[in-house]
This record gives sequence, structure tokens and C-alpha cells, in this order.
Amino acid sequence: MERSVDSYIPHLFVDKSYFKVRDGIKYVNKAFLVVAGIRKDEYREILGARVADAEHELTGEGIFSDMKDRGLTKVDLVISDGHAGIQSAASRMFPSSSWQMCHVHVRQEAVVWIAEQPDFPSVWDVPTVACGSGNGTV
Repeated sequence: MERSVDSYIPHLFVDKSYFKVRDGIKYVNKAFLVVAGIRKDEYREILGARVADAEHELTGEGIFSDMKDRGLTKVDLVISDGHAGIQSAASRMFPSSSWQMCHVHVRQEAVVWIAEQPDFPSVWDVPTVACGSGNGTV
């Protein structure tokens, strides 16, 4: 992308998807990394996109570096999955920014964590409690 970017974007969302891509005679996995921003006027825009062999620190740093070259100087919050490479690159490129895991990945992590707990009761083990008068009211 060649267009300029606002110097201040309060929120950056960084996410990726993996796709099978034909490389010669074989198919390989490639990561498609997308950065979307929410400007001060609450307008959302795609700020960068990149195809890479894998999601790693250099990919994140490269796409953040491209945005800085296009004019971005300040970010308040970077929201992404829990990948350490993206977190590390964001903290180096935008030192005053904070990082937060997106709500989709928080839920996924919570489900995995709960499933791993031996003493956590299953929803099937919790007794059913009748509530209301039976006519649909609570």
C-alpha cells in the first residue's frame, strides 16, 4: 500500500489467516496478515496487508515499519491474538502503546483452559434448577 496514513491511530487490529497456496508443483501454507485501524473519527480502514511464509516477529515488524514510513507515529492500543511475535514487534515499533488480546482469542483460550482443569465441573454435572412459575416468566 502506498497511500499515507494518519499520524495517530488510537486502535490497531492485527489478525491473520492461513491459506494453502500453490508454490511451483506443491501447495504450502501462507499467512495473510491484515492490519485494520480505527481513527480518531471512529472511521475504520485497512492500513496494511501482507502475505508471508509464517506469522513471526519480522512479519509484524515489517508491516508496522511500512505504516510508520507512511506517516503513522502514535498508537494507543494494539489488539491481536496472543502471538508473541506480534506483541514484541508492536511494543518495539510503538513503545507507548498497550497490547490486548482480542475477545475471540480470549474465549478460545478460556475454553481450552477450562477443559484442562481437572476439578472444574462440567456443565452436565451442574443440577438443573427450575425457575419461574412455568409459564415462561422468571
